[in-house]
Amino acid sequence: MIHHAHILVVDDQLEQQIILRAMLRRAGCYCVDICSTGQEALQLLEAQPDVNLVLLDCVMPEMTGIDVCHRIRKIEGHEDTPVIMVTAAQDVYLLDVAFAAGATDYIRKPCERLEIMARVNSALQLRDEMQQRHDSNQLLQKLLRRILPVSVAGELESTGKFEPRSFKNLSVFFVDFVDFTKQSSACNSSELLGILNNLFDAFDTISKHYQLERLKTVGDEYQGISLLHQQKFHRPLFAVAAVKDMLWLQKMWYQHRKKEGKPAWLGRAAVNVGPMHAGIVGIQRFQFDVWGPAINHVKCMCNLADQGEIIVSEDVFHQLSGVFDAQPHVNINLKGEGEISLLTIKTKDSERLKEEICRLIGSEHENWHSQVLPELLHDALHSKTTNAWENTIMDQR
Repeated sequence: MIHHAHILVVDDQLEQQIILRAMLRRAGCYCVDICSTGQEALQLLEAQPDVNLVLLDCVMPEMTGIDVCHRIRKIEGHEDTPVIMVTAAQDVYLLDVAFAAGATDYIRKPCERLEIMARVNSALQLRDEMQQRHDSNQLLQKLLRRILPVSVAGELESTGKFEPRSFKNLSVFFVDFVDFTKQSSACNSSELLGILNNLFDAFDTISKHYQLERLKTVGDEYQGISLLHQQKFHRPLFAVAAVKDMLWLQKMWYQHRKKEGKPAWLGRAAVNVGPMHAGIVGIQRFQFDVWGPAINHVKCMCNLADQGEIIVSEDVFHQLSGVFDAQPHVNINLKGEGEISLLTIKTKDSERLKEEICRLIGSEHENWHSQVLPELLHDALHSKTTNAWENTIMDQR
C-alpha cells in the first residue's frame, strides 16, 4: 500500500527530515516531499491534491503543527487526508488539541521504524476504506437522482425518508406511441431498447427544460409531472409546451425512419391538472408515485387522442394564458367525475408562447427550437444506447 503513496513530511529539523525520508524509502515509498515550515506545506497541499498522507511535526516555529493541521482540513481535497502528528511532547492535553484540530494519529520521537510503518500503513488503509465508502455513497446518490425526482432524492439523502404530501394543482402529462406493438415487432430486442432509450432520453431533456420530470415509463408510455418543489411551475402551460415539442420530435423521427424503410411510430399525448398526493410506496422494493383523479384520467384521455394530437381537460385549457387554441374533442364519463369535456390543443400564437416561456423559464429558451431540439432529434436518430443503463452505472464509477 505504501509503495504507491504520496507522503508529505513537514519538520523544521533537517536531521528528522532525513530520518523520516530514509525510513519511508526503505519501506518502498519513493514519492516523498519535504517541507520545513507550515506555510510551505500548506502551499504544496493546495497545489497537489494527490498527497495521500502528512507526517507533521507538532512543534515548529512561526506556525505550530496543530495550526497547520487545522488549516489542512480547510483545503479542498484534503478534508480527510490522514495527518499523523510527530511529537516529543508527553503532554496528553497537547494530543487532545491535535486530535480536535483534525489529526488522525500520532508518533512519539525518537521515531521507531516499525512503529512508523505500522501507523502509516494503518492510516493509508483507513483512508482507502473511507474513499471507497465515499465513492459508494456518491454512486448511490447519483443513481437515486436518476431513478427518483430530484426533490425526492434530495430529501431521502438528507433525512433518510420522504414525507408524503399533497398538492392542490399539479400538472401531469402522458405520451404514448400509436401502433407501437405492430411496428416494434419488426425490431429485435437490442434495437427496440436502443430506440426507446433514445426517444425517452430526448423526452427527459425536454421535460427538464420545461421544469418537469419523468414520473415513470411503462412499455411505450412516458408519464411526467411538474417539479414537486417548484410550485410556480405547476401550471399546465409547461406540460402542454413540453408534449408539443415531444410530438414534433417524434414526427420528425418518424419521417426520417420511414424514408429509410425502418419501423417507426407516431405519438399522441394528454395533459391534465388537479389535486394529487405524492409519496414512496413499497418496503422491499420502493417506487415514487402520485395519486389522484387527474393522473387516473390522463391515460384514458390519451387513449382517445389520434396520432399527433394533444388532448387536455377544460381545467387545463383555462390555465393556458390564452397562448393556445382548442377545439372540442369529445365528452366522456369518467369514474368519480361524471361527464367532462375534452379538447384538442392547437397552437394559437407561437411567438407569444415563446415569449411567455422565456419570461417564466429564462433566456435559455431563446435558442431552444432553433438549436437544441434539432440536436435532440439528431441524437434520437443516431445515438447508440443499447446498453444505456449499464453505461450509466459505469460512468458514475
